[in-house]
Amino acid sequence: MNVLRFLDRNLEAYLMIALLGFATVIVFSQVVMRYVFDSSLSWSEEAARYMFIWLIYLGISYAAKHDRHIKVDVLLRIGFFSRMYPGLFSRDDKKIVTIFADVVFVLFALTIVYLGYEYTQTLFQRGQKTASLFGLPIWTIYAAIPIGYALCAFRLAQLIYSRIRAFKDDTLFFISDKENTP
Repeated sequence: MNVLRFLDRNLEAYLMIALLGFATVIVFSQVVMRYVFDSSLSWSEEAARYMFIWLIYLGISYAAKHDRHIKVDVLLRIGFFSRMYPGLFSRDDKKIVTIFADVVFVLFALTIVYLGYEYTQTLFQRGQKTASLFGLPIWTIYAAIPIGYALCAFRLAQLIYSRIRAFKDDTLFFISDKENTP
């Protein structure tokens, strides 16, 4: 159970740290090889690019977990519209709209999982390999799309569940409010 709890809390973060660390080492090695030894690694640019692709799709899940995706929530926040129209949304209405937006995001993520899986399957069947990265199957790079969005959908489901459980408690509902308060 402790392993599952650890993975739940840290999976994306540790994978992203490892990928960014490896990509940095590879790019630094390429620079040293090129300017110090007047030689280059044929595979370094491609490897760093593919690691960055995986980093991006894991980052989508990480941002969903911490409720950090860009949203058009100007109507929900205290600001311009709430001064002009103070009764536009009650606190409970804001919560319902937030949960609805999260559900729409889950549906979008699941759509991308399905389409990404279909495309990855097509690449798997074609057997295409990378140009200079030791013949790595290209589908392993494109698998970042369905895997990243599947993790995103899972994290959003966790977020929706926690918001529904905390519906009556204003201090626990909005994660971004909790993290931005001193």
